[in-house]
Amino acid sequence: MFKPCMVIVASFLLISCAQAQSDDHILTACQQWQSVNMAQYAKNNVKQYSGRIVKISDGDTVQIQDTHGQKHRVRLAFIDAPEMRQAAGKESFKNLQNMLSRQKTVQVQVTDIDQYQRQVAIVWQGDVDVNASQLAQGLAWHYDSIAKKQQQVDAYRYYQCLHQQAQKQRVGLWRNHQAQAPWAFRQSERAQ
Repeated sequence: MFKPCMVIVASFLLISCAQAQSDDHILTACQQWQSVNMAQYAKNNVKQYSGRIVKISDGDTVQIQDTHGQKHRVRLAFIDAPEMRQAAGKESFKNLQNMLSRQKTVQVQVTDIDQYQRQVAIVWQGDVDVNASQLAQGLAWHYDSIAKKQQQVDAYRYYQCLHQQAQKQRVGLWRNHQAQAPWAFRQSERAQ
């Protein structure tokens, strides 16, 4: 009984370490386009504020309570994570949940308000761009059609590079050869 458990734990640790090394490699490969200035990531800078995570709904939607106590529904800008009913949807959600500590402050750069009245924003925890991390870990698509219009050129290249490197290295959802983009999944569900 002891040996099979040790094998399972050792396998999990090896996979986790390999995943972390792959994520670091992807971030390093794309670093030439990364900007350290949050305001340079989007063409529109509606507003910025600090807050803490109150709820995580899926791999690209959170609720944030700002420092004045107001709650905001936030859609992560320029990415589209798999839906919860879709392959890798729960994995994307859990990754975001693990990444975002409810105890730590996040910085929010609102770039737009969407049709559901959610703030579309880039979320930072410390110096980590949460949106970009979802791409680097292969748990979201770069929302190319929107990003081309709304993202600054270097930020667009950075996110596109992260997306392509994750896909090339078959990280996260890219392990599935038939991964379906969330917008195609939603469209097929509406058609049924």
